Amino acid sequence: MNLPKDYIKKIYTYNKRLLHKYQKKEISEETILREKEIAVSTLKKGENFIRAALLLRRNNSEENVVLSMICQGIENILKGLLLSKDFVRYEPLLRKKFGKNLLRLYYRTRKEYNITNLDSRAVNELQILAYLYKNQFLHYGHLINLLNDDKAFESGHLLKKLFQILAYVKRKIY
Repeated sequence: MNLPKDYIKKIYTYNKRLLHKYQKKEISEETILREKEIAVSTLKKGENFIRAALLLRRNNSEENVVLSMICQGIENILKGLLLSKDFVRYEPLLRKKFGKNLLRLYYRTRKEYNITNLDSRAVNELQILAYLYKNQFLHYGHLINLLNDDKAFESGHLLKKLFQILAYVKRKIY
């Protein structure tokens, strides 16, 4: 059997391309440690946002500012959890796919970590916060001020559950 030379060349280069595409790439220990540092830093930023928001709430600050900081904290915590699970997979998706969508982040994090700690009340609070945060109503405050004058939204139950989850995950990650 006589095969044409160009056919043999195509088969050879195709196999070579496949091997190159699917070969295991060596990842240095330094890279892995740096990725973990970024994930932990993101988690800590989220926790600090929420702690600062609670201090502001205790000092009777604007509720819009408090809720916006709580949402930023939740966003950072959920993104940090996803980064700690699989940095290479989730880092490019954080801005493009998830963005400021807290619900999408929560459901993906719940799937990755098998979280069943949030009850319906906490999920309801998260849905309301996610809607306000995604549509930037917390930045300008016009809608939130119409809902209620002194306290527009109570997020205490959600935060309590979130800190329980965070305490559990911190033991695993840190």
